[in-house]
Amino acid sequence: MKKRISAAIMAVIVSIVAVACSNLRYRYDYAIPVIEVDESDKTVVDKRSSYLGHPDLVLLKSGELLTVYPEGHGKGAIVMRKSADGGKTWGDPLSTPSSWADSQETPTVYRLTLTDGKEKILLVAGRPGWGDTGEGFDASVSDDDGKTFSEFQRFYDGFKCIVAMSSLTQVKENGAYIDKWLGTFHDYDYVNYTTYLTFDSEGNQQWSYPKKMFAQHRSIEKEAGMCELEVVRSADESKLIALARSNCRTMNSMVSVSEDEGASWSVPKQLPAELTGDRHKAEYDVASGRLLITFREIYYKRSASGKVTKSYGDDWVGWIGTDASFLSYADDDESNDIPGQARFVFGDDTSGVGDCGYAGIAALGEGQFCLVSYGYFGHGATNAYIMSVQLDINKYAPIV
Repeated sequence: MKKRISAAIMAVIVSIVAVACSNLRYRYDYAIPVIEVDESDKTVVDKRSSYLGHPDLVLLKSGELLTVYPEGHGKGAIVMRKSADGGKTWGDPLSTPSSWADSQETPTVYRLTLTDGKEKILLVAGRPGWGDTGEGFDASVSDDDGKTFSEFQRFYDGFKCIVAMSSLTQVKENGAYIDKWLGTFHDYDYVNYTTYLTFDSEGNQQWSYPKKMFAQHRSIEKEAGMCELEVVRSADESKLIALARSNCRTMNSMVSVSEDEGASWSVPKQLPAELTGDRHKAEYDVASGRLLITFREIYYKRSASGKVTKSYGDDWVGWIGTDASFLSYADDDESNDIPGQARFVFGDDTSGVGDCGYAGIAALGEGQFCLVSYGYFGHGATNAYIMSVQLDINKYAPIV
């Protein structure tokens, strides 16, 4: 799906109003409010006596939502379900290709709109080898709006592909969108790669040979442990913005900008604490021009000198603001930094280690979103399960 909007974008969000006091809390010295999402806006998608994890989500042309997730921690047979009411209820598991039973990594799913108006749904799962020789990644395609999918096709055996494709963003040529998408994944050494997806005349997938994304900035990439990238297009459509997890656990999440459709990237810079976490996924609300981002919360305990003394993985959270926030931290001018409008707590994870937060997100229009994640949500949860949130940002974070 194109990560862009067509409406005019407001520059700055100034405040939050009409939020129930019971939903508002401040913690960890964030500069913006942190809002608890009501339990009434949450739905259990799948809960079993065994572990379920790492879902993704896509809005189909039909208006249905399709979610996929593995029966295990990343590795495991892929389950697929649909919702016809914006995520309030979910149907039984659907029939899937036999090759999905051998999925080796977290699945990701995308809706691709080609320039001739045709659409494809693409599902990708990496094969990192789990310490052994990598086996590239698997990809499956639907040409009928998610009703049926092809069996997995393997690409680039030998690459240890982790969270493939963590992002998949349509690119431009001479200012116009073309049938080409920029995909990203990383390996165990926190080397991030790009590969471009195209289709041949018969509709077959063509993935370009993976190239190192931050070769010019390898020292920073390695020091920060950059991985699990989300790439969004700027509101004015002129730039690509990459948000990265920082797995070193001594630095905040990172941001880097490309002004040439992913051919080169700016020096990665640290984002504020308000945006620091694991596995960012973002979608625009066309009506307001704001971005909603979902991720696993990571925060730090620091000494008086500012040195990180301990890191914590915590809840499934979100952030709302505009792309001006990312761009303000990507430059060298600290005076213009914008931390955003607000943060949401979608799910209180009780695992003790923050085993949650990899989530799918779909913008439904007019401030409505559906998000799906996994986690130990609530006391007494003995296994991670799948939960969806139906979020109306007009209710929790209205514009004034």
